[in-house]
Amino acid sequence: EDQELAHRSAQLVRSMEVLNEREKHILSERQLKDEPATLEQLSKVYGISRERVRQIEARAFEKLQKAMHAATQREQESERAATSGRA
Repeated sequence: EDQELAHRSAQLVRSMEVLNEREKHILSERQLKDEPATLEQLSKVYGISRERVRQIEARAFEKLQKAMHAATQREQESERAATSGRA
C-alpha cells in the first residue's frame, strides 16, 4: 500500500506539470491544504472574482484528471507490451 501511495503521489506531481502556475497555486490552495483557502482569499490574491477562481479551479481539476488518466493508460500499455514481449 505504501508503494502504491508513493507511486500515485509521484504520478500526481508529474501530472501537475500540465497546469500553469496560477492553476497549480489555486488547486493546491483549495484542495491540498489542511485549511483550504477560500474563493474570496484567492480572488484578492489574483485580483479576479470569486467565480473566476472557481472556474480556474474546476478547469485545472479537469486538466489534472485527464493527465492522470493518460499517465495510467500509458503505464498499462507499457505493462501489456512488456508482458507480451515475454511470451
